[in-house]
Amino acid sequence: MLAGAMIVFSLTASSFVTPAILGGPKVKLMPYFVYTQATTTLDWPYAAAIGFVLVVVTTGLLLGYSRLLRRGNGQVVFG
Repeated sequence: MLAGAMIVFSLTASSFVTPAILGGPKVKLMPYFVYTQATTTLDWPYAAAIGFVLVVVTTGLLLGYSRLLRRGNGQVVFG
């Protein structure tokens, strides 16, 4: 279950289509914000900086989660 949650998080962290369809411009998630900065305002350096921050934060969270899963060794991790 924990590995499935990790896969779902990694897929949703990079999704910009679903928030764009469901919330439109009212929902400001990072992938959608990077997309609008790159295509609408044509501010490529700012979009690249936000994209880099998104990649670093997502990678850090996934590495921490992976270490948490490895530490369990078949035992209850959260108990």
